Amino acid sequence: MSKSPKLDEKRPGRLFVLSVALNGYAEQSLNLLLSLFLLDIALTFQVSVGAASQVVMISSVASIFVGLLMGALSVRFSHKSLLLAGAAIIVVGVLGCFFAPNFTFMQIFYPLDGVGSVIVIAMGSALFGRLLPLENRAKAMGWLVASGTLAYVIGSPLASLIAGPSSWRYVLLWFFLPISIAGLILAYFNIPSTPREQQDAIGKETYLSSFKQVLRNRSAAACLLVTTLFVVAGIWPIYAMTFYRTRFSVSLEYASLILVAMTLVYAIGSISGGQLVNKFGRQRLAIMGCGLSTVVRMIFIFMPYLWIVLPLDIISATLGGIGMAAAYNLVLEQVPQARGTMMSLTQMSGALGAIIGVVIGGIILDKFTSFTVNGPVLDPNGFLILVPALGIFGIASITANYLFMKDPCRK
Repeated sequence: MSKSPKLDEKRPGRLFVLSVALNGYAEQSLNLLLSLFLLDIALTFQVSVGAASQVVMISSVASIFVGLLMGALSVRFSHKSLLLAGAAIIVVGVLGCFFAPNFTFMQIFYPLDGVGSVIVIAMGSALFGRLLPLENRAKAMGWLVASGTLAYVIGSPLASLIAGPSSWRYVLLWFFLPISIAGLILAYFNIPSTPREQQDAIGKETYLSSFKQVLRNRSAAACLLVTTLFVVAGIWPIYAMTFYRTRFSVSLEYASLILVAMTLVYAIGSISGGQLVNKFGRQRLAIMGCGLSTVVRMIFIFMPYLWIVLPLDIISATLGGIGMAAAYNLVLEQVPQARGTMMSLTQMSGALGAIIGVVIGGIILDKFTSFTVNGPVLDPNGFLILVPALGIFGIASITANYLFMKDPCRK
């Protein structure tokens, strides 16, 4: 069990968790944009839906390299400074996507959101682990997991409203950019810095040591595998609104309301998961929540009616939020001496999973895409192949969690 924050470290203030969580909110900006406006972005740049979704793969490739780099930098530099750098990178990514004149520029700037996300989530989690007592970390992590999904709750209806009279680009300028800047400013003033003398005392050998502590720990190493597998299955939200718009002819406005509902229940699940972790255990709750979420999704995709699919999707999202909050807390406690490295490598593993998931999604959906004079047209039957294919990875992740991982906080 990890120790409480050291006495020589400045105690975090009341806005500490909020400051980290707001940046967790901001890092979902471009993911929300792609989820809600994937069809519109594809039409804007005259590419297929599968091709448009591949920006996620490029973002994930960049995230892998940044995750490795952060595993080392988190040992040497202040976690606060790194988090601020990640928040600034997100701002640049939002601006770049707004001004992108073609899909090539979109492919350049969209990945900056992924880069910033790796830094923000990894360093925010490490700061929670370092500055908060054990009994408070689970709740804080629940809010961090929920913060990204709350971006959809608030952002989806506003994005739809803003995009209505203009285009998806102005959602970036009038909503996502101010939120990203606000998160950066709030973090600067409310997140305590790591004492300089502790950073200066670190030698070069510590870089390699931090990686060894993670990779030589069987449970911690298993976390990386489990994360990769589950993120493959969890890539579904990228395609979910496109599924509703093509399978059930749902309008953009109605799709935004569905997205609000899904993300709201996911956020509620995440917050609830943070509350339940100390009672039921990190590993047990992660397995139950993530496992049941995957199974329910693999069932509802074959249902023929919206009134059946939607409630089951809501149940799946709620269970997924509970499971992910527990999973993040489980990862955070694996190697207390190298939390920055552990969380950075976990984000890297998640990025690898996103690459695999988007490649699978792109290949399958492209086979069900035809081009007409009005642009690309997607056959919704492609989702009947896609979701079971992704679900196999989700089941594999739960199996690996059960067999190879352990909860350090439970005897």
